Amino acid sequence: MTYWLSAVCIAVKQGDTSLERMAGIREAYPSAMWALVFPQRIQTWNEQARTFERFVQSTGRMPQRTAFMNTEPSAGEVRLQNWVRNNRRTVDRLNVFKIDRLNQVPGFSWAPLEDRWDNNYERYIDFVEVHGREPHFSRVTGAESEENSLAIWANNQRRALTRKTLPANRVFKLVSLPGWADFR
Repeated sequence: MTYWLSAVCIAVKQGDTSLERMAGIREAYPSAMWALVFPQRIQTWNEQARTFERFVQSTGRMPQRTAFMNTEPSAGEVRLQNWVRNNRRTVDRLNVFKIDRLNQVPGFSWAPLEDRWDNNYERYIDFVEVHGREPHFSRVTGAESEENSLAIWANNQRRALTRKTLPANRVFKLVSLPGWADFR
């Protein structure tokens, strides 16, 4: 029994155990013994992960704490957003189990800002291919809001090119597009 407990402790620390296996072990052994196997910090992380998964499932989005929201986020959402951000920052210290668990949450990304930029870049290319022109900003709302958001994005990218604040990979992508001047 002692050998088995040691093996489970090592597996947990290395992240080599599945959630189902751990649930089965937890049911088979009393809680006092379980505390030896799963330290409090691991239990806390798993509880936060479950809360995060439920939040994404019920709202269909990641927790946010931005000025773009129509309402002020709840304290619980802010805590979840901080928890997600901390996990992204410490990915090099997370075990395989935690990384896999986060990767299974729909919409989760390790680099959401990069993903958003890439998505806008692809949307821009698609718009130009469909309409044969660059998106233009207009004060009309409604159907043109997609075009407006792309025009604003493109303007921000041109400004960043002029100021030389874009990373080299983004500069290369943008200046290779037809119609973009090389602002370097």
